[in-house]
Amino acid sequence: MKNYLFITTLIAAAFACNLPTAAAPTQDTQAIQNLARTQAAIELTQTAIAAPIKVLPPNTVAPPTAASPSATPIPQNGSISGTLGYPSSGIPPLDVYAISKDDPKKYYFVKTAQNQTTFLIKDVAVGEYYLIAYATVGNNTIAGGFTKAVPCGLSVSCNDHGLIAVSVKANAETRGIEIKDWYAPPDQFPPKPGK
Repeated sequence: MKNYLFITTLIAAAFACNLPTAAAPTQDTQAIQNLARTQAAIELTQTAIAAPIKVLPPNTVAPPTAASPSATPIPQNGSISGTLGYPSSGIPPLDVYAISKDDPKKYYFVKTAQNQTTFLIKDVAVGEYYLIAYATVGNNTIAGGFTKAVPCGLSVSCNDHGLIAVSVKANAETRGIEIKDWYAPPDQFPPKPGK
């Protein structure tokens, strides 16, 4: 029994030596504060869970809630495609523009290669556009367009070189545009955007 008492006293003394002193409570104090915050958060959560659920009487509508950003539909763009012509044996490289009917500062364009006979302008916002191609010949830029003279047949009796507005719809390709009227009087078409 004396041995047991001696061993117990020895173990108690060893534990007492390993206890932190009063001069270094910082880590323990922080741990206690963190534990207190965690317990407070748990209590708030338990209170919220235990809160009664409001049940609306029949035939009533719940008040509207704010829509999430993903609930707003994303506007979809369309594209414009067609054929190119030029009053020569070949077609030079062209800058093909779709210029907004309502705002000439808003435009989309694509560059074509030598003798390319078709074009496709992708990702065009919904709206109405004029289609004009610009070619650089020497130091001059000349323009051809999709005008009323094109469906008329581009004969000498087709005097109306007014641009035809093309409608672009969401998720659709506007096809069959023929940029072939290079016979319009000077300054009939707007200057090339960005110039």
